[in-house]
Parts: sequence; structure tokens; C-alpha cells
Amino acid sequence: MCKKALAIIAALILSSFAVFASEMVYIPAGDTKIGLSPSQVSWLIGQGADSVWFSNCTPQYTVEVREFYIDRHEVTNRDYAAFDPRHFYQDMEADMPVTGVTWNDAEEYARWAGKRLPTEFEWEKAGRGPFGRIFPWGDSDDFTKCYSKSIRVPGYNGLVPVDLFPTDSSPYGVTGMGGNACEWTASEYLAYPGNTGHNRKYGKNFKVIRGGSFLYQHLEAFCSNRKCGQPNLKNADIGFRCVMEVEEYIKRHGREKHLGNLSSQAKN
Repeated sequence: MCKKALAIIAALILSSFAVFASEMVYIPAGDTKIGLSPSQVSWLIGQGADSVWFSNCTPQYTVEVREFYIDRHEVTNRDYAAFDPRHFYQDMEADMPVTGVTWNDAEEYARWAGKRLPTEFEWEKAGRGPFGRIFPWGDSDDFTKCYSKSIRVPGYNGLVPVDLFPTDSSPYGVTGMGGNACEWTASEYLAYPGNTGHNRKYGKNFKVIRGGSFLYQHLEAFCSNRKCGQPNLKNADIGFRCVMEVEEYIKRHGREKHLGNLSSQAKN
């Protein structure tokens, strides 16, 4: 194959990877249910969930969330290497979520990209949609919907590319929130209003981690699931995605594109 053909192929491959970093989804403002209701907890336990999972995500309450944009996919290895050229990965890992990064690393990347980390409320709204789904894809515990410990993909031992499970998609079209890699958020790990349980990590400089991963059962992919870690923690299954203020999105992409996104979202 001639050098010119190889160069064209390389450019096409690079452009396809660039989509992951640039593609964002509009999330409208509105009240959002945070946490699980008693009936949702009972249903999950009936499917085999461990009751201890729900000690930090109850009682359910409502918060108002402003409009924002969120990355459709998690930040990939290729995306992250544009920020940190020292970041090493194998070719087949280019489309996989970047993991093994600390909260501080994720925060620095977000600032470099002109974005920020989502709050846990923004993350949950983007995952559950306007009607408070249990899982991103709905209220069924179908283990085939996301990449978790309950399923394996031939040729992969660990993470998979961010677009491999389109069924792991929220009502807004945000993907990978149920499995593959869990994600850092900007939020401090605190008790919910009305939660009387004792947790020694509340208010002790732990950051909230959201989402399931390939190391967790598929039932742990419920959108209200909360984990936490100190800002210097690195895990093989913890990645992140970013959000952007609407004003910044308009500045970068134009008001016409933003209005088109609003129109598309209204039709869904």
C-alpha cells in the first residue's frame, strides 16, 4: 500500500477517535430525583441485590439541576494522551475509557479541555433521564445491556471500547453509564438529607464515584449507586467524563448548533 493511502487511512482513524472527545449531549434543566425510592430498593433486592448497596443513596429526594452538556462517552485513552503525551496505551486500547487516573488527574484534564467534572446530581440526571429510571436503559435488570462482571466479550479481558455497548444508553443518549468503567464526579461524599446512617467517610475529603464497571455485577449498574475514593486513588476501573456549561458550548459551537440540539432533545 502506498504512503499516501496509509496517510489517508491514518487520518480517518484519528478523526473517528476525535469524535469521542468532542461529542456532547444536551441535558435540559429541571427537577431531578436523586437516590432510590423504597419500592425501587425492594425491587432491586428482589432481583438479588445486596441491601448494603442502598445505605448511602436513600432516602430519595429532589434537586433542581441547571441545563448543561455532558460527554456522550467516557474520556478515552486517545483523548487523554492529547492532554498528557506520556500516557501510554496499546493500540487496541485507544477507544477504551482511560482509567488508573486520580480525581486530580481528571480535574486537570477537564480544565485543559475547557470543561469540568460533573456533579453527582448532574451525572445521575444524565443517566436516569426525566422520569428517574433505575438503570440507564430502563427498569429491567437485563444483564446484556451493559458491560459488567456478569458478561464477557470475546477478545477482551477488562475494559472494552466506549461504543461497544450502545444498549447501555440513557434516555438522553449518554452511553456507558452502567458498565465498563465507573466515573469520578466533582462532588464531596456526603450523606443525603434525612439519611441517618453512620459512614466514617462522609465529609472526609472523599469524592463521589458513579456508575458500574466490568468489576461489578450488572445489578450494581443502577444510576443511584454511589461509591467514593480519595482524590489520589487510582483504580483499573475508574475513569471519567466531562461536562460543559451551555454558555461555553455556544461560544465554541455556535447558537445554531445548540438550538438544533434542543430541538433534537425535545423530539426524543
